[in-house]
Amino acid sequence: MVKVSITYGGKLTQCVVESEPLEQGGEVEFMANGVKLNDTESSDQRFVTVSSVPEMPELVVNNNTNQQLRIRLKINYTKVGSYGGVSATRRIFLDYFPEENNGQAVTQTINPGDSYTIDFGDKVRGGQATFEYILGDWEWTQENVETFEFHIRGLNPSRAEVTSYLQSEGYLDRYWFIVHLLQHESGTFSENEFLNFNRGENFSVNGLKGLPNWGGPRGFGIAQLDNFGQLDQENNNDQQLIETLGVDNLEDGEVVVDEQGRYINHDRYIVASDNEIWNWKENIGTAIQLLDMKVEELTDPQKGSARIRNLHNNIENWNNSHPENLFQGPDDQEEGNFVFSFIESEIDGFIDFNGIFNGTEGTANHIKSFYDAHLIRYYNGGHYIVGNGNSSTGYTWTLDRDSAQSGYYVENICSEDVSGNS
Repeated sequence: MVKVSITYGGKLTQCVVESEPLEQGGEVEFMANGVKLNDTESSDQRFVTVSSVPEMPELVVNNNTNQQLRIRLKINYTKVGSYGGVSATRRIFLDYFPEENNGQAVTQTINPGDSYTIDFGDKVRGGQATFEYILGDWEWTQENVETFEFHIRGLNPSRAEVTSYLQSEGYLDRYWFIVHLLQHESGTFSENEFLNFNRGENFSVNGLKGLPNWGGPRGFGIAQLDNFGQLDQENNNDQQLIETLGVDNLEDGEVVVDEQGRYINHDRYIVASDNEIWNWKENIGTAIQLLDMKVEELTDPQKGSARIRNLHNNIENWNNSHPENLFQGPDDQEEGNFVFSFIESEIDGFIDFNGIFNGTEGTANHIKSFYDAHLIRYYNGGHYIVGNGNSSTGYTWTLDRDSAQSGYYVENICSEDVSGNS
């Protein structure tokens, strides 16, 4: 439609004249990577992709009219999923480009004959995309705004892209099992692509292909990020934060962001950020940060339980007091394609606690330290090594290989075939 101003009897009035809609072409062009979206009649057939880089599509608006054009882009997606027999809204994504200011719409003006390329900054997003626009100088209201809809889906990175990224960032050197872990968490198996998004490129409006890979209760992306902890109502600082942010007033799927940049959902869980979900590189980077955090929790009493430090200290004290009866550790344990043994770990954060061991890792034979198995299990929650005994009677280690939460998690990770031969 076109809104027209008419002066009648000295008064300015408005009327609406029906015209050819923009969806079928015309003087305003919506372009995606050089292709005119207006040429596709149905919005159900308009799909553009986030590349595997990942990189947002280049979206350009051309104003070929003789009037001023104001636009903004809205991208939204609501994830509904079933977990534990309960279907619920798991996450709501909503972004505007330009970004809203205190809840007020901010638009981009495109003068006659000019073009504008959407500036996504560092954001990667997908879902339903809607160009909202007004041609002319009408007030930006719901009644005046026209819309043009299309859809954005994500392309998964190849195995080579993921491996190259892990190598370039030094992640493979820090955690030898990271490919196994990512492959297992994402459900990639031994395929050639890593699933940050649901597999498949035959996109449909109501289908899941190309949308974020989700696993209950809160996991998203390649690393299934969800294990960041929960605010504690019994903690005064956390309770104040809950009240300040209005966490308990959130609906299912909504999140708020605190001053530390943490995303907090309606159940008071700290969850992955929007960009960590849509950008596979950030997803992996945060998984590495989470592993770093887990190492600190296992070794630093100020950060967590310091399970590894305590295990080390107890055994070291025993050995110092009983040089004739040194602690021997449990028998080797096979987990998938690896064998875990009472030997030193090469993971940086554990090196200071290797003094109790009597051997080094045998990489060629896939022999790794019990510490490494403990970290793998701890990423998912729970402890692999269980220490028993005391300084008088002696100590023993038992291995808790099975958990109600995730079964034989260490074995599952270490059984992954990372060769890419599907």
